[in-house]
Amino acid sequence: MNEPALKRDLEFSMVHPEVLDRCWEDCAKLLKKAVKRSGGRVTIDDVYRDIDSGKSQLWIVYNVHDLRIIGCSTTFLREYPTNLRMLHIDHIAGISMNDWVEGGLELLEKFCRDNGYDGIEGVARHGFWNWVKNKGWRRHATFYEYKLSEGR
Repeated sequence: MNEPALKRDLEFSMVHPEVLDRCWEDCAKLLKKAVKRSGGRVTIDDVYRDIDSGKSQLWIVYNVHDLRIIGCSTTFLREYPTNLRMLHIDHIAGISMNDWVEGGLELLEKFCRDNGYDGIEGVARHGFWNWVKNKGWRRHATFYEYKLSEGR
């Protein structure tokens, strides 16, 4: 695989739960907008608990010079009854995403290959398609919802 499409001064890393508290404040600021898009399905505290327990993984993108976190993503392993093992991208957020999303996805792909996963999946806002449409990803569906509390 070619060098990931991250800018030279950026690094992408999984955060071990033992050091989660060192970066959580910065990550929570970035992830709050993505969590808000969940429509009340999860809170930022839920995301923290899942990462801290090892149920989910936190990935960060940071500047190597000042260690400033500019992006993060959460993932979890989804195992289907057919034994299909997919890395599910649950949340992704940050600034200057054009500088790191493609490279980050390449690193997640490498992680999947190294760990015997079958692929990567996720539900995202429409704009995410622009980063993946020419990379072999397929768009199977669009997620819609209707909440009774917001209806007519």
